[in-house]
Amino acid sequence: MSEIINSGEGGNNTRALLSRLDADVLAHLRKLQKQTPAAVCRGKQGVESAGVVDARVPCSRPTLPGRHLIPQNTAAECRSYNLNTVFSVLGNVGDDATSLLRNPANSGRVDGVHPTAEGYGILAVVIYQTILDHQLPTSKIVCFGDSITLGTGRPGEGTATGGTYPARLAGMLNHPAHSSQ
Repeated sequence: MSEIINSGEGGNNTRALLSRLDADVLAHLRKLQKQTPAAVCRGKQGVESAGVVDARVPCSRPTLPGRHLIPQNTAAECRSYNLNTVFSVLGNVGDDATSLLRNPANSGRVDGVHPTAEGYGILAVVIYQTILDHQLPTSKIVCFGDSITLGTGRPGEGTATGGTYPARLAGMLNHPAHSSQ
């Protein structure tokens, strides 16, 4: 059985994430270390016997500038996020109602960053598959990030329940079919 912890916090940038890494990620891993004989972490310098999945959500260029200012020299980074291809192939990243990112056509809100319910599902599947592909440990997983991890606007916001991607990931990892993997 996998324990999933949602350590998302809205409005976080890289500096804010790093400032809470110890309290919101490594502290959970230290607790796991006390429960198992394996060395799980060695402080802020790195994590042993644990895997990291970096799944960055794409942003919708048409709606993002209205919400977040993008400096000219970083506009290309927005398009290069690694889930952009997955979201584009499996659905749509744009400003119409079928977009996997919330926008005025599908949510009535100018957003361009937060996934729709379907987008959160795809995000969970990508993370689940990465965990399987790399045979990462699954007894305790800390989903660490900003408002996307938090599940802003989704049922169960801030938890591993409801419509957040941590909840969807927990459902997959704790499904009877997963234990046969």
